[in-house]
Amino acid sequence: MKKFKLLPIALLCSIGLSGCSVDQLMFWKKSAEQQQQSGEKDKDSSKSDTGDDSATQEEKIKEIALKSSVRTTLSVTEKVSTTAFFEIKANKGVTLKTADRKVIITSSNPNVLKVLTTGATVSTFFEALAPGNVKITVQSNIQESARLEFDIVVKDSVFDRQAMDGFFGNNWDNVDFEHEVDAENPYIKTVAEDNVNHQFYFRNSYTTNSYAECEFTFYSEQDGSAHLPKIGFAFSTNGENETGLDSVSMIYFDTDCSGGKTTYYNIGYNEIANGIWGWDQGGQSPLAKSCGMYRYEAGVQKGETFKMGVVKDGYNYHVYFNDVYVKSIETTKEGFSTDKTYTEAAPTICGLFDFKSEVKYSNYSFTTDETIINGKIPETPDYTDIHGN
Repeated sequence: MKKFKLLPIALLCSIGLSGCSVDQLMFWKKSAEQQQQSGEKDKDSSKSDTGDDSATQEEKIKEIALKSSVRTTLSVTEKVSTTAFFEIKANKGVTLKTADRKVIITSSNPNVLKVLTTGATVSTFFEALAPGNVKITVQSNIQESARLEFDIVVKDSVFDRQAMDGFFGNNWDNVDFEHEVDAENPYIKTVAEDNVNHQFYFRNSYTTNSYAECEFTFYSEQDGSAHLPKIGFAFSTNGENETGLDSVSMIYFDTDCSGGKTTYYNIGYNEIANGIWGWDQGGQSPLAKSCGMYRYEAGVQKGETFKMGVVKDGYNYHVYFNDVYVKSIETTKEGFSTDKTYTEAAPTICGLFDFKSEVKYSNYSFTTDETIINGKIPETPDYTDIHGN
């Protein structure tokens, strides 16, 4: 807007006082005030044009809210993306850019629940480290009023959640963990669904010598299963062997055939080495063996509970059924050694597994106590020969 320099009223009157009426003086005064107000508006308009959008910035985010299906109880060793817990909602008519969605996430006790940032794309996770309660704060980077606080409870655990994504994949969302750490009769329970199998590795079980036991109750199998349903123990090198690949020894209990059989009789052994499944090779692969070990003639009916225990002693496994020693077996050394001299067994993590079955696991335990282990190693082991010796 074009501006005019106004002469003081006193000067105008001195120039022509006789021709300057009161009305004219008021006109000049009013004109001066209008031009001053107009100039201030122009100044405000100019400020807006510079890109200062602080007023609209406050209006971008409507709220940061918990998701409706959020699970606010985690277990020790669990690692979950923070995006599973909350969402950022924009105000009407606003499209949030990536930069607008950035937040600062803090935990009131990082020793219980840690906020972990990893990867080139800066993914953020909650990692549960110890039992306890924490308060999580989510604060927007661009808007002070956009803030969320919520509580997470971390429960103790027996099984390592990060080690459970193994040879069957991570399929444990349909597992009942509610009684996992009960002081009396602890248990977990699975559900038999199409192509859903499970493995549950004990926390801190990476070792070459151990003893583990568990009570199993078999409820149902997946109908029409192409493979025999199986329940038992798994020992995984977790990629720490001479091949750098994951090799697994499985000691299991199963029935004579699939298709609705209600009685379990057989203890068997299977290896997964370098991606080869022994039972898919008829047990004849030089890398991965598979064979039967022992037949329990009385059988176990669906709904009945039986107990198995396994000693791992280097390359050797000694198996107990209902607290009675029944058989031993030695693993294939390739895939289960620390190096290619094959003189030292690779450590493994120990766990439980079910294959196409609905199972209740109860009163499970794992130990590296040498006294217990040595007391379980038979004086004269009865080996099943899978190596043609």
